[in-house]
Amino acid sequence: MKLQAVSVCVNYADFFRETGKANKGVFDKFVIVTDLADTEVSALCEEYGYDLVKTDVFYENGASFNKYAGINEGLKLIDDDAWVCFIDSDIVMQPDTKRVLTELDLDETFLYGIDRVNCVGYENWNAYKNSRGVLEHNWMLTPAGLPMGARLVHYYGHEGENGKFEGWRPLGFCQIAKRKMFNLYPQETMGADHCDLLFARQWKRNKRSHIPELLAVHLESKSADNGVNWYGRKSDPFVPKAKRIPPAPQEGREIREWEIPAPSTQVIGYCDDLPKPCRPERPPVDQPKGDSKTTLRDKIIGTVICLLLIGYFFYQCFQ
Repeated sequence: MKLQAVSVCVNYADFFRETGKANKGVFDKFVIVTDLADTEVSALCEEYGYDLVKTDVFYENGASFNKYAGINEGLKLIDDDAWVCFIDSDIVMQPDTKRVLTELDLDETFLYGIDRVNCVGYENWNAYKNSRGVLEHNWMLTPAGLPMGARLVHYYGHEGENGKFEGWRPLGFCQIAKRKMFNLYPQETMGADHCDLLFARQWKRNKRSHIPELLAVHLESKSADNGVNWYGRKSDPFVPKAKRIPPAPQEGREIREWEIPAPSTQVIGYCDDLPKPCRPERPPVDQPKGDSKTTLRDKIIGTVICLLLIGYFFYQCFQ
């Protein structure tokens, strides 16, 4: 089985750093589509060894972010005899995805989809990576303690379909089809919405098949409203600022200016309320050091001497 994938990744490098690494080896070819300005995604593709397409077709004809126009650019690099997997750049597939699909002997006339679990937050993702994952003992597929994502099932049709039963449609986070069975991905939108449903409708319901042996992990920075990034990235960063690491350049490649991390600043705790920069003042070199009892005794002796001198002065004045 020849399994290739297309993913659009614009201004999503914080997610792609994790998903791109986790998905290494899953596909025979992985095509990443980004815009001309996104140098960070470009560097990650170079690091992971993925095919890269850079284009600004996303913004043509006044579009805010036409994701599906970008998908069609990526499809130009997909072989006609391959199975193509469309996945989002915040999706992690199981490492043995290709083996499962090969063993299932997929029907070329079908469109396939899977379920996903939602992993919200960088700390939860780190915990997941250190766990058994969704597959335990090689025979039990579980949500790994993560909430399941919803399925889209139109019992009474979509808007304007007059109550027609459409049933389950695989969402665009993971759709698998034989490349030769369709021409282009629909791109009838100015954003990243709904065209995955139009794509699914090209197959009748009895030709849309769910694969229960696979379960994807969907990364989220925090629980967000549906469609928050349909017209460009608006969601919070996935990786906390303090934990972001620029991609390591390949050997022999010149380090670019954007890859150099900003210098860290160390602030001494007890200087926080003073103007910066600040340093604790050192005592004069000749300042004597002593304990509190010695200092009090010296003050008492000095006071007594002063009083005696004053008394002697007045005594002499009135003699």
